[in-house]
Amino acid sequence: MDKKDQLKKIYEIPFWRQKIELEPGVFTPGSSVFPELWEIMKLPEKLNGLSFLDVGANDGLFSFLAEEKGAEKVVAVDIYSNSADSSTMTDGWSSKCIETVKKYKNSNIQIRSNSLYDLEHWKEKFDIVFCSNVIIWLNDIFKAHKVLSEMTNSTLIIREDILLNTRGAQLRFSNLHKKNPTQGHLIGNKDYYRDVLKKFGFNSITFFDIREDLIWSEYSKNHPVYTIKKGAFIFESFDSQDSATELENEKKIRMSAKINDRIYFRGVGWVKTSDLNEIQPIYTSKFRMNLKNLLKRISFKPYEANYIIIARKN
Repeated sequence: MDKKDQLKKIYEIPFWRQKIELEPGVFTPGSSVFPELWEIMKLPEKLNGLSFLDVGANDGLFSFLAEEKGAEKVVAVDIYSNSADSSTMTDGWSSKCIETVKKYKNSNIQIRSNSLYDLEHWKEKFDIVFCSNVIIWLNDIFKAHKVLSEMTNSTLIIREDILLNTRGAQLRFSNLHKKNPTQGHLIGNKDYYRDVLKKFGFNSITFFDIREDLIWSEYSKNHPVYTIKKGAFIFESFDSQDSATELENEKKIRMSAKINDRIYFRGVGWVKTSDLNEIQPIYTSKFRMNLKNLLKRISFKPYEANYIIIARKN
């Protein structure tokens, strides 16, 4: 199968979470996780000769980036399934996305299906362990931190919601708990992370607010919402000239990807740019977002924010 046919197969997969660069300017149609996050999340620019564990890898974005940045050994782990669609996560995360990209890139990353708790049975350690937005979904976050710490030779990087404007090590229910009370959804504050990670052998713990509001504002500008005109031709592929269907009613939807003069909309298909009208959104200014964030900080009321926690053993 040549690259063009492989690319078609990639776009036939119904749900992508991560935007992975396949070639310069050509990406998988993911919407919520994108390559720029590597730098934002303080991941090393060079990984020459190092080992890298990506916990909760999903479609494999950070695993492929780690390999491209020189990591000698990269392992992507998630609760993978043979399902074609990850949108509901009822059977685990579909392995089709990461497997098709691995084939397309001729990558050497290892793909394993395990829960975070299962890692305690591995007889391996990694120079860098990365875990992004996983722990808050677990009921035993202390055990999760213990397992990740024991897997780490040098640096543990965690992206997670933490509790701010509180003193003393503590865990509380996250706001997510209100939406799904059967899950734990516990979060810790900075003192909790300092105490626990030092207990597990780390001697340097630093925190970075990654400001999700600014990230999503920028992402929205680069992935605008369009109106697809009534009667627009919907194509199955970015290069097909026939087998198109006509859209019965006008539709407003955010774009996922673009190749040449066609834009891909998840759940719809490929549409020529001539059949689209871009909707100009009203953006909240960066000044107002910064002011809102500052007011939270000085209110002295506990609140949640998404942070990067970097723990080092040496």
